[in-house]
Amino acid sequence: MNDVQLLLSAQRAMLFNISPKFRMISIDVDRAGVLQVLVIISSEVDEEEKDLMYSFAGEIEGDYSEILSTNVEFLVNCDDINLIPRLPKIVFSLYQ
Repeated sequence: MNDVQLLLSAQRAMLFNISPKFRMISIDVDRAGVLQVLVIISSEVDEEEKDLMYSFAGEIEGDYSEILSTNVEFLVNCDDINLIPRLPKIVFSLYQ
């Protein structure tokens, strides 16, 4: 799996898995084979929105046998989009 393949998988996985509360989604796969997903949100998420991101991560994980597990983290942050924390690969960003 290379970066381009991972990004294309993430783009496909986002179809029907995005909430208006999501400001930025960034991902990375660490050396241990764990898919890290960081979701920056504008306010606390409910169970349905969590399910959207778990589905997103699960679809990516299902594409690659190299990914052994997934860690999804939600962070409420309304700062300027350029100042918020992120992982190396940004797959979604909403400028407000």
